This record gives sequence, structure tokens and C-alpha cells, in this order.
Amino acid sequence: MGTEAKRKKAFFSSGLGFGMVMPVTGYGDTDDNTINYYGFKTWYETPKIAAEVDWYLGSGEYDLDEWGLGISILYFLATTDISPYLSLGLARKSITVRIYEYDDEYDYHYYNSYHSTGVALEGGGGLVIFRTYDFRFVFDVRLSTFLDDIVDFGGPHTALKIGLNVLYKKDKGGGCSGGCAGL
Repeated sequence: MGTEAKRKKAFFSSGLGFGMVMPVTGYGDTDDNTINYYGFKTWYETPKIAAEVDWYLGSGEYDLDEWGLGISILYFLATTDISPYLSLGLARKSITVRIYEYDDEYDYHYYNSYHSTGVALEGGGGLVIFRTYDFRFVFDVRLSTFLDDIVDFGGPHTALKIGLNVLYKKDKGGGCSGGCAGL
């Protein structure tokens, strides 16, 4: 009974990332604001596809907060050291929008908060650098459409999420280390 070839084994990798979420439509007066985020990402990777779990927490200056937990499938377009990919997934997101308002009658300034939690569809792609090593640099771009309504804003709410992640896989003699390029 032979052993499975190293390049055909699947493995887990995980890591940290940061980036920004830029609202495109559906966020009211805060459409032109950017949310900075930090996150954690884990992959179950094979030579051609990966299943991903992505968690992030982001905050804008005063008017936007967002967090998300997503599950995606990534399809790698190459098995080399620099590998582009396409992604498609679902996320559970929570968005808080604060609007600065003014009351003429009492000469009073205040923030009015609107919040919603729901499902988002995500699609995009990216580039993995050093894919055949134990660590990977992942540049990721996704368009996310939040399907739930935020009170007084209607829906859908669409944002562009751009991130840079560093993933690490402890090499146990398997996975794509040194073997993906030949697939």
C-alpha cells in the first residue's frame, strides 16, 4: 500500500489580515467613507480549490462599523508560486450607520444610529504569492452585497472589500509545499 503523493494532500492554513471596506451604494450619507478592518482567515486548501472561513471587524471614523463572518469557495487558476483565484461565498454581516443630525428647534447636534444584521453575497478574486511555501501573502478583492435592509436606507447595500492577509501552514510533509507546480 503506497503513500499518497505530497502534492495531492490537502491541508489547513490560517492567518491574520487587514484592509478596508469601501461602501459603494446603500449606505446613505456615509457612502464615501471607508471602514478599516482587521481579521482572521483560515483555509482548507487543495491544489485547485480552497474552502475559506473569514472573520473581520471594522470601524470607520465615527459613522460606520461593520463585522462579518463568511464562508467562501476559492478556485485557483494556477498551481504555481503566484496563483490568481476566483471566490464566491456567503457572509453573516452586521452594519451600524451613524448619521450626524441637527435639531433646528433646540439647536442640538446628535448622531442617529441605524443597525442591521443579515446575509451578504460575496464574489471576487485575488492573488496568492508564495503558494508553494509554508506561508502565503494573499491579496484579496471582493464585492459584498448585504441583502438585509438598514432602517431608513432600504437595500441592497454594496461595498468593495480589499485586504492583505498572511497565512501560515505548519509543514508536516504534505500539502502543496514544493509539489503544487507540477499539477
